[in-house]
Amino acid sequence: MALDAATLALTAAELKTTLADAKIAKLFEPTRDELVITLRTRTDTYSLLLSARSGSARVCLTEESFENPETPPSFCMLMRKHLTGGRLLDVRMEPGDRIVYFEFQCTNEMGDLVRNILCAELMGRYSNLVLVQNGKIIDALKRVDFEDSDVRQLLPGLAYTTPPKPARPDFLAVSAASIVAAACERELPVADALNKTVAGVGPVVCREAAWRAFDGKHLLANELTEAQKHQLMAAIDELKEIYDEGGCPCSVTAPDGKPVEYTFFRPRQYGDKYLICFITLIYQVNELYYIILVICAFLQDIMYPCKRPLCKNRLLLNKLVVLSLNQVKLMLHLINKLTCLITVLHAVLIAFSLKRTGCSLRKNSLKLSPFVIVLIKDFAYKLLYSLLVTIKAIRGCKDGITSAITVINFLN
Repeated sequence: MALDAATLALTAAELKTTLADAKIAKLFEPTRDELVITLRTRTDTYSLLLSARSGSARVCLTEESFENPETPPSFCMLMRKHLTGGRLLDVRMEPGDRIVYFEFQCTNEMGDLVRNILCAELMGRYSNLVLVQNGKIIDALKRVDFEDSDVRQLLPGLAYTTPPKPARPDFLAVSAASIVAAACERELPVADALNKTVAGVGPVVCREAAWRAFDGKHLLANELTEAQKHQLMAAIDELKEIYDEGGCPCSVTAPDGKPVEYTFFRPRQYGDKYLICFITLIYQVNELYYIILVICAFLQDIMYPCKRPLCKNRLLLNKLVVLSLNQVKLMLHLINKLTCLITVLHAVLIAFSLKRTGCSLRKNSLKLSPFVIVLIKDFAYKLLYSLLVTIKAIRGCKDGITSAITVINFLN
């Protein structure tokens, strides 16, 4: 379960959108391989985790509470000196490599504006965090001298250079025909041949391409027919198209509950025994709140017919129209799981013709007992709460519930 360059590029794009123009408020180094930066935008506060651990190198937003050492490490003090108060200008990727650059505009000791770049190199046991100014290294979390490497050194004062790139072509940069032609020269299973032919993606992407092309059949790359090669090219192009549209990020969990994989598409290679869930893209889940409002509008039209239906709000509908295809797919996945509950609730509400001033039947003046009214309203609350909890689980943050409190007030 490795973070490949393709998935990391999508993550960097999300971070750039979410943390645009944010300022550094605090900076901590809870462990020797991790850095936590508190960033504040005009509306929110985020904790950015940069981990250089060999087995779990990553950059992401987190809500975890870390226990910081009483005496800050020297690297933490250096980061505070050069980055505190800095404004985030850009988040970008090194093409085809697992390096994310965070560019900040900061003020130096003389009061002049300078640009510092925090380079997060997420490459397994070679992962590192390097602070660079004007192309020169200020310092690195893990210093690399001439005894450690004769190819690339990371020491204060030296010029910063990127690690040597593999000779293999980037999966996303070359055509499917070129990839298949190179892979078919190897006497290996198709997935292994693809993995040794291209760079920029992990083994899960290569296995998925082979699975989609041949429905799980294990074939040797050098024995593929022309028709099978075209099937493999079509599968590769399909994965590239998903990536170009922004990805459809999913996590895979084994039957015993252990996380197995995560990637930017919905994998088919694991079958029905594994649990495959959509995981959030940071900026996409915010749009789910609009879907919650639409569902509430549906309930409001039934329960409070005297009110102006929320679904006629043009501003809300305009925001829904601009959603991307993958955002719509993610929302529909959540809504489909609640379709049965909504249908039952709709039938109950229509049957009893609920009104805000009282609950009475249309064909006669018999009123429902307070107990029945409480049960029906409780069902409506549970329906909305289920949706909110689902979003909270996907997003992994607390403000999913907090931001939707006003939505529940529609039922009050």
